[in-house]
Amino acid sequence: MRTFFLPVMVMFIFVLESIIVDLVPIPFLSDHQVAVPHLLLLMIVILAAYGSRKIAVIYGIVFGLLFDVVYTQVIGIYAFSFPTLAYLVMQALRVLNPNIFVLIFLTELSVALLEFFTYGIYLLIGMTAVPLQLFTIERLLPTLALNFVLACVLIYPLKKFVLGLKIGEHND
Repeated sequence: MRTFFLPVMVMFIFVLESIIVDLVPIPFLSDHQVAVPHLLLLMIVILAAYGSRKIAVIYGIVFGLLFDVVYTQVIGIYAFSFPTLAYLVMQALRVLNPNIFVLIFLTELSVALLEFFTYGIYLLIGMTAVPLQLFTIERLLPTLALNFVLACVLIYPLKKFVLGLKIGEHND
């Protein structure tokens, strides 16, 4: 029964990610800046740190593909990025202690890599012509700031949720 809660939680986070900007006003944004919450990536980082590594990669592929289908015009960017970032986080956590500060750093690094990767792909295929400096000021920095706040607020509850599921798997 406990295995039912993880997909429901990840689906809830997937839906929440798209509406959080509309529900919560972000005071530090100007009219031209865009802050993108990456709650799904945060959940995948938490799964990679405290859950099953195999599950983190599988959820990265499945929900990355779902993210591509629902939100983007290019299929495969997030389906490739999410599991790759989950794997990189798992490798980093082999040498780092998965405390809250390390997870915030790894989440921010993952968000930055994801944003640069998607920007690079869109630039490569001609879907954007935004210069790097403008991209950095108008999208990357506000996105990193928003995700920093979200990570600070959500890492501990998500960690408890994932660890609770892991304990429940051993008892079932």
